[in-house]
Amino acid sequence: MLFFFADYILVYEKKRENVSEQLTSTSDEFETEKSRIIHEPKDKREIWKQSFLMNLANIGLLMETEICEAERCMIHFIKLSVPWHLVVKYAQDLNFRAPIQVVNNNENLDTMTDKLFRFIHIKNPMKSDASTIHPDLYSCLFQSSKQDKFLGNDRFSVHFTNTQRSLIVHEILQTTPFGYSERGEIGIDRLLREHVFQAAYPLHEGNYKFTPTKIHTPQDENNPRRVLYDTWVRYRIWYKNQPLDCIREYFGEKISIYFAWLGLYTTWLLPASIVAIMFLEHWKRKNAEIAYQWDLMDFEEEEDHPRPEFTVRAPSVEKNPITGILEPYFPTSHRRYRVLAGVLSLSVMICIVIIFIIAIIVYRTIINIPLFKNKDLRKYALSYASISGAFLNLIVIMILGKVYEILAYKLTQWEMHRTQTDFDNHLTIKVFLFQFINFYSSIFYVAFFKGKFTGYPGNYRRLFGLRQEECGQGGCLIELAQQLAIIMIGKQAINNIQEIVKPKLKTMYHKLRISITKGETRWEEDYRHLEFSGLFEEYLEMVLQFGFITIFVAAFPLAPLFALLNNWIEIRLDAHKLVCETRYQYYLVFFYE
Repeated sequence: MLFFFADYILVYEKKRENVSEQLTSTSDEFETEKSRIIHEPKDKREIWKQSFLMNLANIGLLMETEICEAERCMIHFIKLSVPWHLVVKYAQDLNFRAPIQVVNNNENLDTMTDKLFRFIHIKNPMKSDASTIHPDLYSCLFQSSKQDKFLGNDRFSVHFTNTQRSLIVHEILQTTPFGYSERGEIGIDRLLREHVFQAAYPLHEGNYKFTPTKIHTPQDENNPRRVLYDTWVRYRIWYKNQPLDCIREYFGEKISIYFAWLGLYTTWLLPASIVAIMFLEHWKRKNAEIAYQWDLMDFEEEEDHPRPEFTVRAPSVEKNPITGILEPYFPTSHRRYRVLAGVLSLSVMICIVIIFIIAIIVYRTIINIPLFKNKDLRKYALSYASISGAFLNLIVIMILGKVYEILAYKLTQWEMHRTQTDFDNHLTIKVFLFQFINFYSSIFYVAFFKGKFTGYPGNYRRLFGLRQEECGQGGCLIELAQQLAIIMIGKQAINNIQEIVKPKLKTMYHKLRISITKGETRWEEDYRHLEFSGLFEEYLEMVLQFGFITIFVAAFPLAPLFALLNNWIEIRLDAHKLVCETRYQYYLVFFYE
């Protein structure tokens, strides 16, 4: 069999049958299978699957199927490859950038630490090892009519990365119909949601570390996944700079910009943990520098395709006034009422947060009474009540946060936003607003309201028959520091434990479900991994942390130090999750002229 380079993998499972099955099939056998299944009665999912695969073949994608025998089912891996003429067509349509010249401007990109260590004639110990093997290429928008102007390789006249080829297949998969387009029967996302296919993913580029029994080749040494593992993931290199160019080339701009922001933020926490500096203006300059270096000065984040769920659930179809194409339609007036319902739901959840805050205030007041009556515990009464109340508050905060994230996602789905951008924006507003109130309301109460409205002797103000809380003799600053320490450090500890334990449990369950104990091929090994869940939770965690170390840093000066320690761990945890534990994912940006 000739070598078949796979740009993308589709996976579907079939229950075992009592007939012998062939474990591999070629593209010729797939064509035979196509002609056979047309005349056989199939259920809706089978019809959609076969129609989708035939349409992909008609577009020109090359296919090859391999079958893995698992305990409970037969797992079919369909390897997709994009031929050169489609690469050229889609590279121009998607405004891909291609290299036209190798440049050496590393000196112009030196950081402040590079210049400082060079001035004192010492090698910079923080410089990433990946910078010595990553070539600096000048690129521009690809044009098929000027192919001879671009740099190529030994296989093709223009060098397109494996990632770019996978993105072309992804675009084809997203826009290929398998039924009636006006009913939303289009794209791989709908098929995955309907469980027609179990997975669709590009392949990681090799293993992230060497196996003892394998004979290694030069390609293994330059494997970008292994380079990232050696120069980014490992905890022993925690003091080195992140290889942002390698991260960008392998995972895309969205993920690399997140790690660029997190890295700079963590770096500035080092002096901030000592003298409480902040860093926003410096991030603006760093962001502009990265955008210029990576040719991201002008880009659109996503095309405004209708969301797959929107196309399925929309009640009617109307002509798009711009494109003139029939598209699923949901009346704007109806959406406004649903958005209003979402606002009311947010208000109800905020009221629940306030109710729990009042309940914790009452708890602290009640528990103070027996402690004050005990002569041995009287001097510790306020501290015991405050600390135990803070722990209860942390538990309530984490539970309400998880409940509302699920509720907010369901509400945003129900609001029927047409594009993914609109969906993400409304979800972000809901979650960030609620989490801000959820995490900070009890701290704001201690900082600005506790002890301010207690009344005076003979006319004390009461809550549920109990006198309102008062601050200690030294004021509420100590209690505020306790609240901040417990909530901030406790939240970080819980999140880090979840990031370690939760993916491992999910991976174990996924491996047991698919019954593949060890992947013998790259596609089988990647199928054993989980999909990457995105950056929403990561950004949310950092935004909340940023609030702790800026708004209340005067009450808890050690907040930047604990944030610094957390972020050093967070970078390696996220890096390990992307490189070692999840399927390969590249986040695309579309350029425009």
